[in-house]
Amino acid sequence: MKTRLLDKAKHDRNDFNCEITALNHYFKAMASQQAKKDNTRTFVLEDTINNTRVIGFYTLTMIPIEFVDRLKHL
Repeated sequence: MKTRLLDKAKHDRNDFNCEITALNHYFKAMASQQAKKDNTRTFVLEDTINNTRVIGFYTLTMIPIEFVDRLKHL
C-alpha cells in the first residue's frame, strides 16, 4: 500500500465507503474541490493490487488555528 495525493482522474472515489456518511460525502464530493481552491490536500491509501482503489484517506488543511482560542474550550 502507498499513500498518494488524491488524483480524481486516477482514484475511484465512488467505490469508497468508510460507513460514515459525512466522510463519504466529503471524499466523494468535496475533497477535489477544496484542493482546487488551495484550501486542503487530500491523501489516499492505495490498494497494492489495484492502485485506483482507495482504502482510506486523510486531509490536511491550510487554515491556521489559533491555539489560544482553543484553550477557552478545553
